[in-house]
Amino acid sequence: MTSKESKTLPKESNEWTAIAIHGMPGNYEHFSGLFETFGGKESSVRVISPNMPEFSLTRQSMAFWHSNNERSQFIRDFLKAINVSQIDCLISHSAGIHPIAKIWSKPEDLKIGSIGLFCPQPLWVTKLFFRLSRNLAYFAENKIGIKLMDVLRPDLIAHRFGYPMRFESVDEVLMLWLFSRLDPNNLHKRLEYLKNHKIPTLVVYGERDKLIQKSANERDFVRFTDENTPQSRPQNDDKILSKICYPREFGLLGN
Repeated sequence: MTSKESKTLPKESNEWTAIAIHGMPGNYEHFSGLFETFGGKESSVRVISPNMPEFSLTRQSMAFWHSNNERSQFIRDFLKAINVSQIDCLISHSAGIHPIAKIWSKPEDLKIGSIGLFCPQPLWVTKLFFRLSRNLAYFAENKIGIKLMDVLRPDLIAHRFGYPMRFESVDEVLMLWLFSRLDPNNLHKRLEYLKNHKIPTLVVYGERDKLIQKSANERDFVRFTDENTPQSRPQNDDKILSKICYPREFGLLGN
């Protein structure tokens, strides 16, 4: 397990703590801008960002399946191990929204002051891809299927057909297939939790995001995935998310 912390603070410190969870695929370096901004010796903020488990753990153990339950529990266990119970801002990038949403909606012994969502990736935005991923996930659940994918190289196939997400390895594709089995309707309910509990939330999208088009971002963030169910569109004065930004140079995320 690897993590990056802007500086070491004692457990009893009253200084501001941000926990940053990367997407899938991803790593703590995606928050390099946060570390650079708040990592100075005089800063009153510490930023902690763990590397989430990779598919190599699944290959070795055939026991960790990258479900939302497993990933959110990993975060809880990590925070407990480093004695963090007060989170002033819980941050996620891309698909990292799903495990932190499970945490903020059932915080248990954690106290969460605010939420920051960088380019959140709700699975319903690209429904066709994730429907396909859920079916292909069976290949990631057994050694024969994994060996077959090692030969077929779905990461290269995705690149060849112009899929905008960049995969560095077969493992990243297999991990995403497993993770895509979560129920995105749960995210809608967990976003409602933010509104009902009046938790301050900031959402930031990239203007040049290749994965989720700006036109999709500009629609209300919360919606149902069931095509037979009317979309949920809160009124302007009752939005779940407090603000959506399209900065040209936000400067807090790495490349």
